[in-house]
Amino acid sequence: MKTLIIALVFGSLFVKCTTVKKEPTTFYGAENKLFNYVGRIDFSDKFAPRFWAPGVYIQANFTGPFCEIEINDEGFLKEVTEHNYIEVVIDSLPVRRIHLTGKSNKLIIARNLSKGKHSITICKTTETKIGYLEFIGLRVEKLFPFKKKKRRIEFIGDSMTCGNGMDNDSIQCGERHWFDQHCAYISYGPSLARRFNADWMLTSVSGYGMSRSCCNNDKTIPEIYDYTDLSQCSIKWDKKNYRPDLISICLGQNDGKQKIELFTSTYLKFLKKLRKENPKTTLLILDSPMAKESFKPYLDSMLNLVYKKFNDKNTILYLYKKRYCRGCVGHPDKVEHELLTEELYAFLSPKLKW
Repeated sequence: MKTLIIALVFGSLFVKCTTVKKEPTTFYGAENKLFNYVGRIDFSDKFAPRFWAPGVYIQANFTGPFCEIEINDEGFLKEVTEHNYIEVVIDSLPVRRIHLTGKSNKLIIARNLSKGKHSITICKTTETKIGYLEFIGLRVEKLFPFKKKKRRIEFIGDSMTCGNGMDNDSIQCGERHWFDQHCAYISYGPSLARRFNADWMLTSVSGYGMSRSCCNNDKTIPEIYDYTDLSQCSIKWDKKNYRPDLISICLGQNDGKQKIELFTSTYLKFLKKLRKENPKTTLLILDSPMAKESFKPYLDSMLNLVYKKFNDKNTILYLYKKRYCRGCVGHPDKVEHELLTEELYAFLSPKLKW
């Protein structure tokens, strides 16, 4: 199996085909307790933890000027020989969006970092249908403990919550494959979580709805919710690893107009499930900022009905003020995801008092 080495040094991206100077480093395998894992992850193989969902991330603190990631890609879309994208952030440097090109990948992220301590976040930015990733480890001078955040947020949704269609800086909409503009890390959910200094988890799949889905999908979010691999539904999710302080639900766009009773009863059943499993968690019901003027009043009326029937003192309803749809195929683009983040932050901050 061919291994690709990619080097990234302060904005310059290049492929190295020759032997590079060895750095005084140590390889830390994925099983090391100094890594911080967040999201729906299968730890059956502790040396290669596997994850499908968008927005899953691994963090670490390290010392030294050099950093190399080792990560495997399922290469699920064999018919187009394409792979996942990841986003990598070191310290406060700009976010690096990297398209993996092999089943085994060694990524040299930095060589000339300053002396002292550094932090790294590695995030899967494409969604479950593009296949799984396996984190193998990190090569650095030395790892040291990572301080976990106190708060956690879960974002339940569809393609918009996945970050679908938002980043066409490199590849224009419709030019190559449907996932080339995915960008989970800077989508509204993770961005909002970072504003609150909280961890995030995305439970979202493109095309999925609450009571029915679009685009030839035969499952709904409530049907896949208990699984690590989401749309495949073969590995149960161990929920004790992630108990959120806030759960945001942004669904309804793919359900479309239908019998009100079906949508509201399914939504209420799902809310009751979430409340039973998370008795102290704040629940947030959102409408879709992608909804057209012909659909938004209908969706909002159904959500208002759900909110009133649920009658839960720790549940909040928020209906977006405007439509966001300037990205690919009617999705919000990067700027609009920033606006979504600001709109939700302004609304939630005084209510949550975080």
